[in-house]
Amino acid sequence: PRHRRVRLAAAYSSLRAPLPLIFRVAAGPGGTGDLRTVALFDILHEQACTPCIGRQVTVSLGTDRALGCGKTSLLGALALTPTAEEELDVRPAGPCHAPSCDLLCAHEQRWLLDMHGSWGCSDEALKTALLAFVLWSGAMCLVHCTLADFHQTSNAPRKELQALLSALASIVAGPAEVGGSPLRARGAVVLLRDTTAEAYAPRRIAIEAALRSLGVLMIIPVEDFRGLRSAGRRASAAERLRARIDEPLQQALAAQTVATPALEELHRIHRLLATDPSGAGGTVSSGAA
Repeated sequence: PRHRRVRLAAAYSSLRAPLPLIFRVAAGPGGTGDLRTVALFDILHEQACTPCIGRQVTVSLGTDRALGCGKTSLLGALALTPTAEEELDVRPAGPCHAPSCDLLCAHEQRWLLDMHGSWGCSDEALKTALLAFVLWSGAMCLVHCTLADFHQTSNAPRKELQALLSALASIVAGPAEVGGSPLRARGAVVLLRDTTAEAYAPRRIAIEAALRSLGVLMIIPVEDFRGLRSAGRRASAAERLRARIDEPLQQALAAQTVATPALEELHRIHRLLATDPSGAGGTVSSGAA
């Protein structure tokens, strides 16, 4: 079975198609029974059996309110991976596509994990598997949300966004050690979907202050590209956004020496986070930044 998964991973990669990595399946025979989360990390053996220096990893995820904003289509417009936009619509996880995570790994040095659905609709097992991947890969996260994810008066993040950013901040706070290996996630860029710069401006200072302690590197309002009729204007808007996102990406890359360590480390991190998600008891320890 492991060799079959390796061949499957190689085939997906050669086709430049999304690689199903974390998803939910029916536990019973014939697609019956309760759903359970499956993390097929072994399928990465073909791409990540040895450490890779300089690999740039981005994780894209979002809130319930950002559903329907086109998270995956935006990734295609930004050309963060060589996967064609039409191939991003493939749903390898089938009817359990949301929530699930696909890895776009056609480019050896630039990987992107695309989480479908939302943080709020994911179970704890799926969240733990995703956090393990983020910590293992030293990923920077793109968090899709809307202005409605912030309280109108205090501008503090609402419950789901607060939980999402707190979970990411828990593995960003300092250089963690898992089994003696120094690992660190790279923080998050918050994308305020379907929001103009003018709409964001009156609330910018208050929102930035509210997110300062949560490992947020940058907050960027993103207008709806789909509303731009001209292909040239859409391409221009995407290029401007990509330039802004690329700045923290390059800073994160310069700060790390190894991304995607040996695959055995991913399994170890996943087991430890599943056993002790808070990192208590010295299982996953965080030092000073």
